[in-house]
Amino acid sequence: CGVTVADSLGNTFTMTSQDADGDGCLAPGEEIYIPAYVDTPEDDETVVATVTATGETTGEETSATDDASVVPITVDISITTTVTEDELTECTEDMEGSVTVALGESVTYCSKVKNEGEDKLCDVVVTDSLGNTFTMTTEDANGDGCLEPGEEVFIPPTVDTPADDETVTVTVTATDETTGEETSETDQVSVATLLVEIDITTTVTED
Repeated sequence: CGVTVADSLGNTFTMTSQDADGDGCLAPGEEIYIPAYVDTPEDDETVVATVTATGETTGEETSATDDASVVPITVDISITTTVTEDELTECTEDMEGSVTVALGESVTYCSKVKNEGEDKLCDVVVTDSLGNTFTMTTEDANGDGCLEPGEEVFIPPTVDTPADDETVTVTVTATDETTGEETSETDQVSVATLLVEIDITTTVTED
């Protein structure tokens, strides 16, 4: 009787009537589940639980200890956005971080998304400040629309003709397949424009 369970998270449970016959004691061979405790580990964690009880006849105290460990999954994604003066139909490598072009010339933005975590990421969506949205469906290596740990893909390029100096912000979001946790990351790239013009002045003289 007097069954008490305490754990290293600070939780304590004292059994009163949760056993089969409701007398608050455990008969030989009887077992119960204590109420569950919910915890959100921020790092690797080992929880130690100790049960103590007193023999009804002898008054002797007995105890036992057990532990369980949790290793949280790291969920992380990165995006790298670069720009080039070339008009591309496909991005295959990182370009320059920023460029300067003549006003009226087009540039191509390329973004590379990588799963930096330890679990599969799905529902990968990339949006940019130019109003474009890209949802990954089959562009990854195995065509399942998800990124395995360490896997990276280039999203389709975006061609734009800046009307002035511009900074483009690109954001990627994804959902962890196991936990449902959402992760996101943002990158920026800039384009400077130059006004290229020529002037001619014509005059006349009697000479």
